Amino acid sequence: MDIANILENLYFTQLEFKIRFFEDAHLPIMKGSTFRGGFGYVFKKLTCPLRKTSCIGCIISNSCPYANVFTNPSEINKETFISENSFTPHPFVFDFYENEKLKMTSFKKDETFEFKFLIIGTAIRFLPYFIYSFIELGKKGIGKKYYKYELESVKVKGKEIYNYKTGKILTGLVNIDYYRNILNEKYNYLLKLKRNSNNFLSKNIEINIDENILLDNKKDYKLSLNFITPVRIKKDRRYTEFIDFNILITNIIRRLYLLTTLFCIQNDSEKYIVSNLKEYLNFSNQVKNLDNYLSWHDWSRYSTKQKTTMKLGGLIGKISFIGKGEFLNNYLKPIFACEYLHVGKGTSFGIGKYEIKEITELN
Repeated sequence: MDIANILENLYFTQLEFKIRFFEDAHLPIMKGSTFRGGFGYVFKKLTCPLRKTSCIGCIISNSCPYANVFTNPSEINKETFISENSFTPHPFVFDFYENEKLKMTSFKKDETFEFKFLIIGTAIRFLPYFIYSFIELGKKGIGKKYYKYELESVKVKGKEIYNYKTGKILTGLVNIDYYRNILNEKYNYLLKLKRNSNNFLSKNIEINIDENILLDNKKDYKLSLNFITPVRIKKDRRYTEFIDFNILITNIIRRLYLLTTLFCIQNDSEKYIVSNLKEYLNFSNQVKNLDNYLSWHDWSRYSTKQKTTMKLGGLIGKISFIGKGEFLNNYLKPIFACEYLHVGKGTSFGIGKYEIKEITELN
């Protein structure tokens, strides 16, 4: 199966959580670590009946919510999709970094705080467990001083599916974002920007998503990305401080492919057939680095599960690439998708988030 056809099966749900603090609270700027650690602990406590230290070999691992959400699926099924791969992505992503308020570290009593939580593919069947875990986490408290909060509401595209007053979860209102739908929305957004800017995209673009055409094949374009939270990418088994377009695209495609085959495709026979991956990735070598203003940002978190301090540093800042439209057109869809789903290691903590800052036609 063509890699583009496989990715058409990708889908996820984007939840909007709103919490209200019961007391003054002080949280780190990298809040993903604080919430992700507490969430994992509570989720296991609520869903794992056997309390084993490892899910591998567990008699109920195939149907257990915790095993399916937090344990490497390739370990459970004795399957792997990429040689020597032992860490496949989790089917959720925290997103705390969409606006300035999410960068705040101090909150007053009764102040509210909103963030996004993405659930990928079939993991949506565990939605009540996800929501209930955040409710219980609020009772337990987050951060070093266990600040208490109340989960006030959960929304999907503005529609409320949970409210603390009713205590009910309305799963029937949940909307799923399909890969194709996301891209249509993004293309329309870019078209709107084009109409309001003389230098954004080319002057005479015809949007044709079915033919994967957004840019003029013969013209050169500048593509600029802003790495908002640390992007942790490995090359030759080591975290790299240098990123070119091929390294970035390889990691984006790897992530999207694994998320799709692990959590979005039900027919096992479809998972492994990728007919053009090597050729598809080789085209990315035609897109070159233009400007690089990335720098390494170190931060760490203490893992209660592993009982050790984990370093989660990565690259932040701006990077620009230059290439002809005929090559960039191949990769705009995956780049759009990972604006939502992030890239690199540690994405479930909210790191690996980037945004497209510019697509400009060069004279």
